[in-house]
Amino acid sequence: MATENSNSGSQRRAMVTGAFYSFVALVAVKMLTVVRAVAIARILGRSQLGFLTLLNQVVDTVSVLAGFGITMAMTKFIAEHASQSRDRLGNTIKTSLMTMSIPLVVACVLLFVFAPLLAQGFYHDRQYAILFRLAAVIFAVQSLYAFGLGILQGMKAIRERSLADILTFAIGVPAVILLTVVARIAGAVIGQLILVVAGLAVVSFVLFRFSRALPPISAWRFDRTFLPELVSLALPSFLSLLAMTPAVLITTNLLFQTEGSAKTGLFSVALTMFSFVLFVPVAVGMPLVPIIAEIHAGAKERLQRLTSVALDVVGFLVLVTTCLVTALAPLIVQVLYGLQFASSWHAVAIMSGAAFPCSLGLIAGNYVLGTGRAWVGLLFNAVWFVAIVGSSLLLVRSHGELGLAYSWWTAYLVETAVVMFYLRFKARLPLGYALCLCGISIAVTVLSPLTYLRTHGVLMVGLEFGLLSASGLAGYLLLPAKTELHSVIRTALQSLARISARVRRDSVAP
Repeated sequence: MATENSNSGSQRRAMVTGAFYSFVALVAVKMLTVVRAVAIARILGRSQLGFLTLLNQVVDTVSVLAGFGITMAMTKFIAEHASQSRDRLGNTIKTSLMTMSIPLVVACVLLFVFAPLLAQGFYHDRQYAILFRLAAVIFAVQSLYAFGLGILQGMKAIRERSLADILTFAIGVPAVILLTVVARIAGAVIGQLILVVAGLAVVSFVLFRFSRALPPISAWRFDRTFLPELVSLALPSFLSLLAMTPAVLITTNLLFQTEGSAKTGLFSVALTMFSFVLFVPVAVGMPLVPIIAEIHAGAKERLQRLTSVALDVVGFLVLVTTCLVTALAPLIVQVLYGLQFASSWHAVAIMSGAAFPCSLGLIAGNYVLGTGRAWVGLLFNAVWFVAIVGSSLLLVRSHGELGLAYSWWTAYLVETAVVMFYLRFKARLPLGYALCLCGISIAVTVLSPLTYLRTHGVLMVGLEFGLLSASGLAGYLLLPAKTELHSVIRTALQSLARISARVRRDSVAP
């Protein structure tokens, strides 16, 4: 019993410490990303921002095809093999890289060759073919960058991974902004290429520092016996991503074709805020996958407690962030983006509401990936695909960017219902608190825009902050002791104190 408690405590500390470094990195990266998005939006304007948004989604879709889910699967296997054998760890990395290189090269060549057709289809102008050819290089380098980050995550080098992210964006974001000023949309694409090249260089340097933890490269072997196991996990991970990323492109292209590039630019603002709200579950999920992969085989109760705590903590923090962004949506848009994007506030409010159910889905996705049940994740994403495409066909043509925002919100609510059902009745997780928070999030998302439509001035501000305060208080009062949130907060503060003491000790050391 003492050993189990010790293991549970060390794993909780590992998750909290990892989440802390991830949180710091993601705050820095998200702030830099928002700065980049705001600067590009102000420089390009609504129409060219809509063009750029569509190009980025084409790159994301092709990247999913090229990656084949190998990086996600490799992360799990590295977490399992790191403590077993250095040679097996090297073989895992080489087998994964060589397997991923085949679809990566094919996708890169196809995008480069068919760039004129894509430019004509999406932009109605073949002159934009050069952007798609630059995009082919971007996603090739970006895939290698993500692969290196996956290695660090699997080895639980969360601090190093986080520092690599911060340094990459600190170098890349100023380059993107400067080039956008000089060359408009072409400069934004070239700047993105510089960002991912810088990221690959930084990750390569960090991995070199970990060379003692890895076997010599000359000793790495392509392991044919491991290949079926890798593909069996990568395939459902790939299909899960394939069920989501193309849906984003399909629905955004539907908005682009029916409402034009200006409306697409307005939706891009809402998409940026949506991504910003999600930094909490991403920070928690980064250390969660390798920890789950390590303990799931023989510690069922501990795994249930760990996942339940992650859901409760993420749910509470994302609810607060969601309510804040929803309540202040008009002010946020006007201050950051200016008057030309002011009409996007309603979509921002709805998309920030969609971030809450999405956050629960992300934690559930980490759970099924860490336990090797990637086919379940495929089911979740397939439900989301059907819901968002169906909703978009009904709402986008009549309500533009607001209809697309409502489609995202509807799709994530439907997916979360399926996720909660699975976690409650299959994984046997206690979900009462998460469900209460989900109900509060739905109420805030529905009621908040109505107060803007019916009230003005001081009364509107009072109602919004009243709604925000009431939702936060309700979330806290509903908090049961069994969620262990207070224990997690205490552990986080202790970890922060240890990290601060270590920094002070290192600073005074000769």
